[in-house]
Amino acid sequence: MLLVKAPWADRIMALPFLTLLAPSKRFYADKARAPKTLLDWARQAALQIHRWLPDRTIVLVADSAFAAIEFLAAVRNHVCVVTRLRLDANLFDFPPQKRKGRGRPPIKGKPLKKLSAFIKDRKVVWRALPGQSLVRPNRPSRRDRQPHGPLASRRRAACADPLASRA
Repeated sequence: MLLVKAPWADRIMALPFLTLLAPSKRFYADKARAPKTLLDWARQAALQIHRWLPDRTIVLVADSAFAAIEFLAAVRNHVCVVTRLRLDANLFDFPPQKRKGRGRPPIKGKPLKKLSAFIKDRKVVWRALPGQSLVRPNRPSRRDRQPHGPLASRRRAACADPLASRA
């Protein structure tokens, strides 16, 4: 979606920017080549948009199907992807930079707590993202909470690229 200010409505509206027709697996049934996955189509579209608009900040908002490491790693230097994670998702630290000994380099680091445990952890300080209102200042009552809004841990929000190595 492309965000534009509509002068007749006095507000910002989201307009369709790019639509892709992704054939189903049935279409490829009698073809010699393997079908492209939805993530392949999304990666190709994200990189194409970056080529068209190299000076613009591109933010892709997607559902949890796009929270795949292969997709995020392919587009991480070009676009910012906002996606949903399950509360019971297995989270891992980044792999160690230096390998010890021979063999295949590790793909993932040590296991981290579940996302639900991060949310319940009192030591994690939540702050609003720039330009947004505060969504969790000391766990307000359910009635006072905003139904939607960005939550970002201070430690994680400092890193613009979630797949970049920590300093």
